[in-house]
Amino acid sequence: MTKTNYISIKPEGFVINGNIEKSITFKIIKEKWARKLWSVASGRRFLACFSSNGIKARDGKDCSKCFDREACLLKKRIFFEMDQVLFCLELPSTSYKNYMDYIMKLNSSGIQVKTSTTIAHIINRKYWGEVWFSLKSK
Repeated sequence: MTKTNYISIKPEGFVINGNIEKSITFKIIKEKWARKLWSVASGRRFLACFSSNGIKARDGKDCSKCFDREACLLKKRIFFEMDQVLFCLELPSTSYKNYMDYIMKLNSSGIQVKTSTTIAHIINRKYWGEVWFSLKSK
């Protein structure tokens, strides 16, 4: 199985192999859901629960029946290759909305996201980086 490299999203740009990139260009291979529940103890934030598919937690519990579901963050993961390396971009809610708007715009033009070249770029929101998507011109 190929190792997946996760890209961090910062206000300054995407962090890839320690470098900051303002934009990245790629073709999407697949999409998946994930869930993360963060807690704080002794002033430190830690990952209390995680689901790699948004359905079952790593401990086997059903996410739909979890009491912490409202506090659990649902995230969309998009996977793609750049230079023969598999990457994952995990989208927080605002960036996910931007991604869905992008897909709807493509679909209304008869274009599929997985057959298109996508450009993702960062908008600096001071405390976080918001991801926006556009279609690469031919």
